[in-house]
Amino acid sequence: ESNFSLPSRTAPNQRLVSAKRNRMAALKNELALRTQELEETKTDNRLLRREQHRLQKDFNKYLTQEAELPRILTQHQEEERALRERLRQAKQRSHVNEKSLQARQDELYKLQVTCNKLQALVQG
Repeated sequence: ESNFSLPSRTAPNQRLVSAKRNRMAALKNELALRTQELEETKTDNRLLRREQHRLQKDFNKYLTQEAELPRILTQHQEEERALRERLRQAKQRSHVNEKSLQARQDELYKLQVTCNKLQALVQG
């Protein structure tokens, strides 16, 4: 009889130990799952920080370009003004040169006429 009573006393202990063992296994699985989730979250955070840094650089570049826009526009307007002035001066020089050329052509024509008259006198 004592053999039969011994297993009956240890059966609740075995169930208790088995339940604790199962609970420990479940907690270890939960810990492993949470550790994996933590590593994935760390990786996501690292990628997000890298992307945020890249976007911040792009944004700062945009702000810098936007801040320089008035200076660039002023510089462009000054270049345009200078080019227009150079064009005006070139047109003016061209006009003066055309008048000078016309005057020289007229003078050459008169000299040719005079030369022809003189040649006609010498031959005639």
